[in-house]
Amino acid sequence: MTNERFQELVKELRDKSMDTMLKKNANYADADRLHNFKVGAAITGGTPAQAALGYMAKHLASLQDKVRKNDFHDREDLLEKCQDIINYVVFIWCCGNEELEKYTQGCGAVGYPGRFIQKRVEDLTSTSTEMQTRTPDDCVHVTARN
Repeated sequence: MTNERFQELVKELRDKSMDTMLKKNANYADADRLHNFKVGAAITGGTPAQAALGYMAKHLASLQDKVRKNDFHDREDLLEKCQDIINYVVFIWCCGNEELEKYTQGCGAVGYPGRFIQKRVEDLTSTSTEMQTRTPDDCVHVTARN
């Protein structure tokens, strides 16, 4: 494949992904663009990122079948599956950043994870693990991790 053709295909997939994300998300979500994932999380007892990953799993399974069978005869179907997977990755990225921002607001820290020192603290009396995060400004947040 030439570099020119590769770039054409990347642009097509990227443009189609963005167009679909903006249209679908505008139709299904309220002012909070992660609303549907938060509702899915509440229904399943998980996190918004876990809900997005669950939604993405259906598309991954279908894409896996196509790849295993070397079945690429339906170009539009392939494009749809690839763009949906890309979009779910974007939503997971946004969910993760929203989660990070919950624990960095008001601490005088920039929300870049590289600035944090993370220490795992094992609770020997239970199966839970806590993550203790200290910012350079010594702001401490403790979140439960399963």
